[in-house]
Amino acid sequence: MTKANFQSSCKLIKDKLGFTGEKIYVADNKRGRLIAAGNWRGDKAVLKIVSLKQPRILERFEREAESDQLVRERWSGADRDLILPTRVLSWGVDLGCVWMVRLFGEGKTLSIDRRKKEDALFDKDVIRKEFLNSPRLLIPKIGRVLRSFQKIEVNSRERTLWNKKYPLRYPRKLDKSIKEELGQLIGFDLSPHYQFYQNIEEHLFQDNQVGAFMGDFVPPNIIVKSNKDISLFDFEWFGFDNKMMDIVSFWLTLWRYPSWQRVFLHYYDFNRNEKDNFRAGVIRQILLSGWVPRLVAGRQKHQWTKYLKLSGESFEALVGTNNS
Repeated sequence: MTKANFQSSCKLIKDKLGFTGEKIYVADNKRGRLIAAGNWRGDKAVLKIVSLKQPRILERFEREAESDQLVRERWSGADRDLILPTRVLSWGVDLGCVWMVRLFGEGKTLSIDRRKKEDALFDKDVIRKEFLNSPRLLIPKIGRVLRSFQKIEVNSRERTLWNKKYPLRYPRKLDKSIKEELGQLIGFDLSPHYQFYQNIEEHLFQDNQVGAFMGDFVPPNIIVKSNKDISLFDFEWFGFDNKMMDIVSFWLTLWRYPSWQRVFLHYYDFNRNEKDNFRAGVIRQILLSGWVPRLVAGRQKHQWTKYLKLSGESFEALVGTNNS
């Protein structure tokens, strides 16, 4: 789909929906992605339109709509409606695009869109200036929200059926071919990482180690309200995975801010078993995300390559990367 075709489709979809008065948050006509706030059927709402050319996008929207319903039905916490104010109102497919309307949630995302910044990693890793000096205030609130979210009540059969319908964002298996191919690309031996992960894999997926997985627990999907309470949105990758995986995602996207990383890990205060799970999560996310070519493409290797290398040694080596 060309830029002009995507723009035209967006206008027609908005007209058909009766979505008015929009404020544009993201308008990426090249990639085929629009996010705007406005009014829909008397509600303040957010409209997201994405080109069907994007990989697996229809599955991701369907997953997001179903997960929104499941989370609301099964999250028994009293704070559910405060944490999830942006429920899905409607979604559909039209004119080569998939669209979704969500109820608008008050507040600002923790990060800003800095896609054009040379070293930005998927526009997710630049904290807003107004929040930059508040890790000790915000991190405990973010941690409590995640702990509550991970307690969504489903049985093992329901988890299995969900993950069968919607595969995990990061595959469970770490194949030897990945170790060899990516090791050559990144420039160091991944044998220690592969062996460590093989040794711990079965443990990672035992029932008591698995919980609700947002799948994209990163700053732009975390809303800070005016009273500094936290809410969440965007469940395109929702599933059931090792409880450490969302924690690892957030820690990795804080790579610019060592003080935030330290406060975040201090909040959790991992035991030995959790430290091993964290290491395994870093290895799995970086190697199985498809991000490795991007990490080595610039003038110098991205900080995540250091995290990956040291995750093959120990938890202490890994989290000490930014502490000097």
